[in-house]
Amino acid sequence: MRAAMCRILYGCLLSALTIALPLRAEPVAFTTGLDTSSGVDTLYRVDLATGQATRVGPIGYVDVEGLAFHPDGGLYGVADGSADGGALTDLLIRISTTTGSGTLVAPLAGLANQGTGLGQLDYGLATTCDGRMWLASDTLGTIWQLERDSGAVTPLVTGGPRLSGLASRNNELYGIAIENDEGLYRIDLANKTTQRIGSLGLSDKVYDAGLDFSSDGRLWASLDYLTPPDGATLVLRNDTALIDTTTGLVTARLAVRGVGEGLNTVQMEGMAISPPICVQGTPPTAVPALSWQSGLLMVLGLLAAVAWLSSRR
Repeated sequence: MRAAMCRILYGCLLSALTIALPLRAEPVAFTTGLDTSSGVDTLYRVDLATGQATRVGPIGYVDVEGLAFHPDGGLYGVADGSADGGALTDLLIRISTTTGSGTLVAPLAGLANQGTGLGQLDYGLATTCDGRMWLASDTLGTIWQLERDSGAVTPLVTGGPRLSGLASRNNELYGIAIENDEGLYRIDLANKTTQRIGSLGLSDKVYDAGLDFSSDGRLWASLDYLTPPDGATLVLRNDTALIDTTTGLVTARLAVRGVGEGLNTVQMEGMAISPPICVQGTPPTAVPALSWQSGLLMVLGLLAAVAWLSSRR
């Protein structure tokens, strides 16, 4: 009887190893948040398995948002202004993932000071596989095509949803809307239209959001909430989330744990994980992956059971 049980457990162990060995480590995301001690935005690296944020370094620009990786591997963002208080606003910058330092690429032609305050158009940014860059404003409901070298913009959609974050897969764009329209959108670049896929399914009001695909095709978001409801004391919370691209629903959330001033006390702006995915097919649904820790515990438990039965033979 024990021999039969051992054979069964050995079979289960082999199956568990088959499942556990290819377990992927969750990707790392980059995001920005204001460092109140210096008054400039800081680049953070967020472990999507744990939610732990690690400070990379100061960017040198104010209100940096709309992070996106280009196919050439460079990390780009849009800033409302420079840290030295210069006259230029609404700037495309390139950001070092090693030091966090930002370098000016070009001002966004024609968009300076269109929003309230220092720009404040609250941009989302994405690049498609063909190298084109796309820009969205959650205050204007506009999507533009952005020429990287010159900063020139061409409207694609006007009067559309308030998209706070953009992400691309192949040459398709997705957007995440905020403030009473918390949902996932698909942007048809050929027809210049937006289609609402569905609600995020959250009870919280999302104030700002970032969006990006990881290299395995899963769609991630950064969510910055307004809680409690308007009129009460403002408390900023930040989560990372997985989104089902077929329904728009958030399938998993994890609180971001900040460092220093902390991304749970300041607004988390944008999300960038990897360059655009250039693989044909439908993105996988966001089924939460088994973590390597869970897989290891499962294997260790089976090993312990096998060892115990073997000791009693």
